[in-house]
Amino acid sequence: MKILFLDDSHERINIVKKRWDKHELSIAETSQEAITLLSNFKFDLVSLDHDLGGEVYVKSGKNTGYEVAQFIAKMKTPPPIVIVHSWNSVGAKNMMDELENVTQTDYQPFGK
Repeated sequence: MKILFLDDSHERINIVKKRWDKHELSIAETSQEAITLLSNFKFDLVSLDHDLGGEVYVKSGKNTGYEVAQFIAKMKTPPPIVIVHSWNSVGAKNMMDELENVTQTDYQPFGK
């Protein structure tokens, strides 16, 4: 399975590398890295954090998982499964709302 994991926490990234070691895993730490990967490769599963770069939810949507959710929503062929794993419940809800009619989406806060 090809998986894209978006998060800027090295602790979470290391956990995921161990948990999903049998899969082809791509890591993105910024929204732009994730968008670049989504533009160039097909993924079976995408897991998104909202707050990136040490920032907490901001309305602008710049360098957040919401920016990536918006990109996925406009893709001709979006990934079949997207998991929103952010602990930011407001940001996660916005991402879920963006993706609800686009692909199978689930909200699973990381580690819960």
